[in-house]
Amino acid sequence: MARAALAAAVARKDDPARRTAIASAKAAALAGIEKADPQYSFMKVLRDVLPDDGIVVDEVTQLGYIIWYGYPVHQPRRLVSSGFSGTLGYGFPTALGVKVANPDRPVVSVTGDGGFLFGGSDLATAKQFGINLVTVVVNNASYGNVLRDQQRLYEGRHSGAVLHNPDFQDYARAFGVAAWRVETRRRACAARSRRPWPARRRQSSKSSPTSPRTIRPTSSTSPRLG
Repeated sequence: MARAALAAAVARKDDPARRTAIASAKAAALAGIEKADPQYSFMKVLRDVLPDDGIVVDEVTQLGYIIWYGYPVHQPRRLVSSGFSGTLGYGFPTALGVKVANPDRPVVSVTGDGGFLFGGSDLATAKQFGINLVTVVVNNASYGNVLRDQQRLYEGRHSGAVLHNPDFQDYARAFGVAAWRVETRRRACAARSRRPWPARRRQSSKSSPTSPRTIRPTSSTSPRLG
């Protein structure tokens, strides 16, 4: 009896009115998300260029937040997130591990400047072991949400929220990692078209501002940051 009741509770429901309501709610949510520019535009470029089996690793940054709500995920386990833990700085080192575990798939780390600097020196690890991760660094020279909230709550004053960043392109190149600066959606598309996703065993890493399971050094693959 209990089994029959459970089966009835989870039976497929094809109520056209419910499907229409769900579609309407999705459309309304998307309309709201699309207003969050330029973050939405950069996220859309990312979705447009990544294959369905590509993996995104987020970070505590505004582009990461828009990914939570607006990034379409087409296969299981293709978005890695700290969720509501909000672990600032976890993203780039985690993405290196994700790439090592998934050498045949494109993996993209999306991080802010503050979060990236928690573990940016791991570019040395990426270069040494040929972990070809693509890293998008959103550079607003601050812990952006902290700065905004401080200014809003304390009459424009702020403390400890403004960053003095390195030139991220020079920083990456100092490790031997290629780098590009991208400031608009159009330039993001152009950067990606110049460097299409490489062959499955030759993934690379790249980032822009606003690997085998057994790791071994190799010269045939090289991370990039742009």
